[in-house]
Parts: sequence; C-alpha cells; structure tokens
Amino acid sequence: MKSLLTNVFESYNESLLRIGEKYYDITGEYKKFIMATVSDAGPLPDGKRKLRVTTLTGTGLATQSGDFGVDESYKYFNNSMYNCTGEIVNNGAPEIFETKLLEHFDTPPPSGCRYFYVGTEDSCSYNYLDYRINPSISLTNYLDYKIFAAAEYVSTITETTECLEYNQNNSGIHEMQFYFDHLVAFANEWVNQQNSLIKKSYARSVIESDETGNADSKVIFHKPKLFFKLKIQSCSPGNPYFPTE
Repeated sequence: MKSLLTNVFESYNESLLRIGEKYYDITGEYKKFIMATVSDAGPLPDGKRKLRVTTLTGTGLATQSGDFGVDESYKYFNNSMYNCTGEIVNNGAPEIFETKLLEHFDTPPPSGCRYFYVGTEDSCSYNYLDYRINPSISLTNYLDYKIFAAAEYVSTITETTECLEYNQNNSGIHEMQFYFDHLVAFANEWVNQQNSLIKKSYARSVIESDETGNADSKVIFHKPKLFFKLKIQSCSPGNPYFPTE
C-alpha cells in the first residue's frame, strides 16, 4: 500500500518526538539522546524513496541555567501579587517578560555616549495559533506554544496552567526561559527581515493578559506585541540629531 511521502515523514517525526518525550521523562540519568530527524535521501528502484534518520547525541547531566532560577515561579497574569508557592512578588509573567526583553536589547552604550530611540515606531503582534509546537497533539499547558500565549484550548486554569516554573511536566527547563528565548528570537527575526537601509531596533514590548469566563473554565489570552524604532548613538555633549522618519 503506497503512502504520500509527506505522511510518512509526519509519522516518522511523530514517533521520534514521542521517543524524545519518553527519554526526557527520565531524571537524574546521564542523557545521550538529544534529538532525531528524518529526511529524504533520494530515489530507489521501483519508485521507492530512501529515508535518512539522523540522531544527535551528547553526554552529561541536564542542567538549568539562564535568566530564571530553579526556585523562581510566576503566575500567568499581569500584576500578580504572589508566585506559585504563595510568596509575595511585584509582578506576574507578562511584566517580567517586558522587563527582561528591555534589559536584553538595551545594552549599555560606549563610555561617554548615549542611545536614543527616535522617529516613527513599527510594531508586530504574534498569534499563538501560528506558533504551535506540535499541532497534531492536544494541548496540556503553555509549553505547547512557542510564545507566551493560550486560548480556549487551554481553558481550565489549574496549578499546572496558571504557573510558569522550572521542570514542569518533567520538561527539564524553566517555562519562563522557554518563552523568553522565543520572544527574543521573534524580535531578532523582525529586525533581520527589514529591507530598509536604515534598520530599526527593538525598543519596547507590551504583553497583554486578558481572560474571560468563570473560575471553572476560564479562557486566557496573552498578546505579545513588540515595538521597534530607529536607535541612534550620540557621543557629543549636546543634543543628538533627531530625524523626522
């Protein structure tokens, strides 16, 4: 029975993904399997195709590093007063992302100089539906998305879905780091795709956190919006030149 090549690829990739998920559930072991991919290696006689399965391996224990510690946790919504363990905090995950993004892109200028954001402002918003990791499986929590977002598919707020923390569902990573890295990547992608001779830089972000429904089935919406402006450097004691565009 013949099958479409795309269907074969999808089946292989789904199987490899399940293998990886089962392997990552093992904690405290030296991990060797990292990932595997399947690709078309060319034709064979009788109209058949050769498939190439490539595996990536490595040794060592999985470690946690980055911008968020293993003991840090954040609620999914704006203006949260408590983290996942009931400790008092100043902000929820959206505000933390906004602050971290600004810290990441707003690097210090050379000694004696200043940076200014001037001119018109561009922006881009990301729809969570376009950035599912694996659309073929049902959603379980926010780690099913590449951006910090959720919708009616994750409608019931539980301890799992309302909290962003380290090693949730044996992921081996911090959820905050997962989303932060992808937000940085999206910002860099927008900057790199500009065709203008005058490149605009990341300037700020607004991550709205809206919700509807009741406590038993509350729908959550996060809307990451990134803003970009012309960034100029001034090393003179006077005011810098401000362009009109």
